[in-house]
Amino acid sequence: MRVWINGTPEARDLMADSAKKNGQERQLDQLTEECAELIVAVNHFRRGRITAEQMQDEMADVLLMLMACSEYGGSLEAATEAKLLKVKAWVESDEEDHGE
Repeated sequence: MRVWINGTPEARDLMADSAKKNGQERQLDQLTEECAELIVAVNHFRRGRITAEQMQDEMADVLLMLMACSEYGGSLEAATEAKLLKVKAWVESDEEDHGE
């Protein structure tokens, strides 16, 4: 399974440069902020207060921050692949609750 979350080589390089320029603490603070904004956006979308496009804008912010913060160790792609295998097993099972 190929994962698209890591983006193009150009996007990865740009976000790696962003992470280096910001420093780990500042970049992780930004990730936390973007995740919080996404939570608010999802709730607002569910209540009909914002459009799907506005929610997707917040999703894009989180994706970019994840790309940047993946510079701090490990492989985001490997971790995502492992999670996708779990999702695949669940989709192909008779279970209704995903768990996690």
